[in-house]
Amino acid sequence: MDDKLQKSMESTIELIDAKKAEFKDVKGMEPLIEFMNESLVNIWLRAQADELDESWLDAIKLDFERIERSCKYDAGLMSPEDAAARKKLLDFFNSPSDLPPEVK
Repeated sequence: MDDKLQKSMESTIELIDAKKAEFKDVKGMEPLIEFMNESLVNIWLRAQADELDESWLDAIKLDFERIERSCKYDAGLMSPEDAAARKKLLDFFNSPSDLPPEVK
């Protein structure tokens, strides 16, 4: 494993450790902790099988951010402005489509 990949792996593991410590006892953040635990296992398995790559680690970090935002919204931990913006986004995507039937 080259140095750049090693550093990326270490930073991802540090991120997992930090987020797990931050949200360890926070109700509503269990899905994030579970996903991080699964990701940690996958990181070590991929590293052992020499299948670990930097783009996959970057994608995992983006997944952490997405799941964290979702869990924070569900748990009521977002700022009112962020929660309102997320609600608008969810309402937009969950609203009925105004496209004609032949396009749907």
